[in-house]
Amino acid sequence: MEFSELIEQEYNSISKTEGENGFRKKAYQQFLAAGIPTIKHEEWKYTDFNKVLKNDYFINHSDLKQEDINQFLFPELDVNLIVLVNGFVSPTLSKITNQIGVDIKNIKEVAKEVDQEIDSTTNPFLFLNAALSTNGVYIKVADNTIADKPIYILNICDKRNISVLAQPKNYIKIGKNAQVKIIEAFYCIGSNNSFTNIYTEVHADENSVSELYKLQLGDNTSSLVDSTNVYQSANSIFTCSTITLSGNIVRNNLNLILNGEYCEGNMNGLYLLNGNTLVDNHSSVDHAVPNCLSNELYKGILDEKSTGVFNGKIFVRKDAQKTNAYQSNKNLLISDEAVVNTKPQLEIWANDVKCSHGATIGKMDKDMLFYLEARGISKKSARAILMNAFAHDVIDKISLTPLKEYLNKLILKRLGLDFLNE
Repeated sequence: MEFSELIEQEYNSISKTEGENGFRKKAYQQFLAAGIPTIKHEEWKYTDFNKVLKNDYFINHSDLKQEDINQFLFPELDVNLIVLVNGFVSPTLSKITNQIGVDIKNIKEVAKEVDQEIDSTTNPFLFLNAALSTNGVYIKVADNTIADKPIYILNICDKRNISVLAQPKNYIKIGKNAQVKIIEAFYCIGSNNSFTNIYTEVHADENSVSELYKLQLGDNTSSLVDSTNVYQSANSIFTCSTITLSGNIVRNNLNLILNGEYCEGNMNGLYLLNGNTLVDNHSSVDHAVPNCLSNELYKGILDEKSTGVFNGKIFVRKDAQKTNAYQSNKNLLISDEAVVNTKPQLEIWANDVKCSHGATIGKMDKDMLFYLEARGISKKSARAILMNAFAHDVIDKISLTPLKEYLNKLILKRLGLDFLNE
């Protein structure tokens, strides 16, 4: 079934089940008008999803068993677990411990509360998600509440029998003076194709502190569009770390809107790529008010025929005086066939600010390689040690020790240094 036929069929099926929904109908019409972006669109010039969407996909419920997901869990980390399989919440696999002030549920239970107008001329996948999404995660942390466990959102595409299209949506509300840490991971099972189009909306109220970790660990037949909008109020601190180690085509759209004074927004990213994987990181920080701080560090290590894209934008509005904004994108090319396209951007309308941005693309430091080899380390191990050190600027920012150790093991294994785990 062609992608357009699948979309029409699913929209009609949902409308028949739910009845008329103005929000969903408008989003569907907006998607039809916008269409799938192509390389002719400036914001998508390096990332062509039309090739991905030529596959025959199905929206499919799948019943996984506990033994199917054990490999994706963190035994050393006590979490509130909510599992989505092919975009649908699995109550039997999810394990949620009630805490006063922390509400975790399927978003379909509160759908009318979180339907909002979507204003995007550059990301039609937001319209698609709004038109088709029926499941996802709703998290509300009440005022003055500290979540006693991290919340783990585990997304799995079960593509053992057919190619899968998943459309989950997450809504996260962090109250005043509240604190929470959230892990969101993407895995897959099976050798068919999958395409996940997910939208996450975060509202961080005054004086809240929150961390969001995105682990993108699919395979070379899984593609992902991950769009996240974050709205911060005064004195809030929000940190997002995106770790991409595999996939076919991955597009990340991360947007921070700093709406209150003395906000702090942090964005960290690591993409460690090989094969033909393409990862496109698009980010923006909108400094709408004075006295805010944003930090952004993205690092990429690219091998074989992989491709990396980085486009980071910082907007400093006219009244946003005393803004501090820092952005850095650093890339290490291991192969002559690997490619990076990087474009850091600053748009500043205020005059009392401290802002900087920069990007680097380079190869291994020959002097450092020689230093290590001169001490009896093989060339292969020397290269791997330098790559591991390069990546650790991002990994070291992870505050959850078991999660940090888990990612360290994955990276060491990728680099051929897994003997260090023994």
